[in-house]
Amino acid sequence: MADIVVDGKTRVAYVPACAALGSPTTAEANAGTLLHSRLLPTGLVGFESSSASVDNTKLDSVFDTSLPGRVSWSNVALILSKDDGSPDTIFNLLTTPGTNFFLFIRDGVDAAQAWAAADKLEVYPMRNNTHTMQGRGEANSLLRFQVPVNVTLKPNLKAVMV
Repeated sequence: MADIVVDGKTRVAYVPACAALGSPTTAEANAGTLLHSRLLPTGLVGFESSSASVDNTKLDSVFDTSLPGRVSWSNVALILSKDDGSPDTIFNLLTTPGTNFFLFIRDGVDAAQAWAAADKLEVYPMRNNTHTMQGRGEANSLLRFQVPVNVTLKPNLKAVMV
């Protein structure tokens, strides 16, 4: 087995609707807006889950034991470059607080390759929050914006497109 290089091989889309998190359709994905060409290389912030532990140690235990507890995502955000276009479609789409959407992330396939049946991807149900501008006054920098987002339902990290 070969390692998966991520350079140029991550496709990310803002998708307005997804009926089944485990089996999104290519029609749903194609109705979305691609974000990967505007996301910074570090622009998927906090998409690493953390798992809590539930202590199940008993009075007669001689060592501490635990069981898996809740899984959570915290401080999740998207960081994108600001476009000088008018209208700036992606900026306008992401900066209306309280909007529900789905984030589709596919790795290991050229980002330019269209969505296809049998694609393996992660599907995150999300709601966005108030954006902040970044990069003002920085030398050699892009104007960018950060959109904090919340994961609103359990995501499917092993979805397969139909």
